[in-house]
Amino acid sequence: MTTFKQFLENKEDKTFYHVTTKHNWNLIKKQGLIPKIGERAEKIPEDKPKIYMFTDINSMEDALQNWLLDEFPEDEPLVVLKIKLPPSHPIQINGSEVTSNSPIPKEYIQKTNINLD
Repeated sequence: MTTFKQFLENKEDKTFYHVTTKHNWNLIKKQGLIPKIGERAEKIPEDKPKIYMFTDINSMEDALQNWLLDEFPEDEPLVVLKIKLPPSHPIQINGSEVTSNSPIPKEYIQKTNINLD
């Protein structure tokens, strides 16, 4: 198992996961991910636009089961995106949550086949 320190010191690409709606995916695959203060971020005292991601699939699934799924419309299909960032891309890590204030180009993003239905 990789320790947090080893994770940060690793010079290889870092993989994260992002949950979004299928509608948003159609925009993301053209424009990439752009930091913003969205509907979910408006519920917390967030003053800077960010992109939210998870460090691993288990953490993402835990968030979905405990709170994240409730934040999306019931009738909107969801997709899981796999994001591979180069070591130079600025990120902030807080436990299993990762944020970035910088846009993520579409080339770093792919839709997974993880089914959330």
